[in-house]
Amino acid sequence: MAAARKRDSDVLDLDQIASLLRVTTVDDFTSDLDASETYSIVYREAIRDGASEEEAEAKAQEAEQAELDEYVFKYMDAVVGAADKLFAEHGLVLDPVGEHRHPWEYRVEPEKDWEDAADRIRETINGVGYFHFNSLDEFLESGPWTAQEAVLEHLGWIKDWPAVYGEPSAQRIVERSMRY
Repeated sequence: MAAARKRDSDVLDLDQIASLLRVTTVDDFTSDLDASETYSIVYREAIRDGASEEEAEAKAQEAEQAELDEYVFKYMDAVVGAADKLFAEHGLVLDPVGEHRHPWEYRVEPEKDWEDAADRIRETINGVGYFHFNSLDEFLESGPWTAQEAVLEHLGWIKDWPAVYGEPSAQRIVERSMRY
């Protein structure tokens, strides 16, 4: 079960997190957005209120961008919310990199320690049933990995936790968050 590639870093961007959880990436989400109706309404209202074409266009573009930003930020928050839940079930936290209202990158860190996180991932792997490790030591020896390496190499199993424990999938959590 050795991983095909080594993870270079404990930092993931939002698209990597979304891919790990098998939800739509932020890039793909934004490509499907359309706020042209907002643009049209604001443009028509500005012209009706006496704005020049240039002023109306500027107001419409600003309104369109504000609407797109709102949807994108809401989606980003939904993805991070789903990730926070599933990572927490594995003794992990996503710590934002930098000081941003809507960070793009997150550092994967253990809540307690790397051994605890590796053992929780081992339990999810065992629950899926393709592989079985009787102990954390057996899991680490299969690499061989340190506990941190084992966690970072097996983050892809986190998405399977809901199926193992009968909880809503990451996709379902994101969809539910987008409704509110």
